[in-house]
Amino acid sequence: HRALLDACKDVPIETGRPVRRVKAGEDETVVEFEDGRQESAELVIGVDGAHSVVRASILHHNDRPLRYTGQTCWRFALEAPDLVPEVSVERWTPGRIAGVKLSR
Repeated sequence: HRALLDACKDVPIETGRPVRRVKAGEDETVVEFEDGRQESAELVIGVDGAHSVVRASILHHNDRPLRYTGQTCWRFALEAPDLVPEVSVERWTPGRIAGVKLSR
């Protein structure tokens, strides 16, 4: 999230607000939030997980169930400024996943 926010600089970003639905139009996209407020946008980036409301609204695929691929990954975040990695890589290929984080 930090990389996305940093790259957007002065572009207004909404975070931490649940989305009810996204209505994609020809010239603009309307995002309806759970609190009832609506916002128009030229671009919507959904980073709301496997059960993405953003993706389901745009691609209209609520009828497609998630399927287990046989792979599980546990991730977490914590405040540890002394442990910030210089390099972070994750590679996915059929049947194999490798993650590497190299600290200073």
